[in-house]
Amino acid sequence: MSNTSSRILQNGDLSAVTPMAWRSTETPPPAPRPARAPAVNAGNSDDSDAARKESYQRGFSEGRNIGHEQALAEIQPVMDPFRARWPTWLPCVRAYARPPNQICSN
Repeated sequence: MSNTSSRILQNGDLSAVTPMAWRSTETPPPAPRPARAPAVNAGNSDDSDAARKESYQRGFSEGRNIGHEQALAEIQPVMDPFRARWPTWLPCVRAYARPPNQICSN
């Protein structure tokens, strides 16, 4: 969760609020900033493409590993009780998993 500084102010606290100047609808919006032109690489583009792909793959795998660790940390408290009870449930599950003709075979 993010830590926000929003809160409900009482009448005495209203003096701490800084006024905000609203722009009228008749005033045109500020002009958009021009897009920057991509930098031209004077070197070998194959090397930069390879380096870019390698950086992408490294970042992707690191992100995936971090996500995997976070998911395991979230699911661990839920899975622990099931792992503790599983040995007692296993014989019951095996009985239901067998075909009907093998359950009561003598």
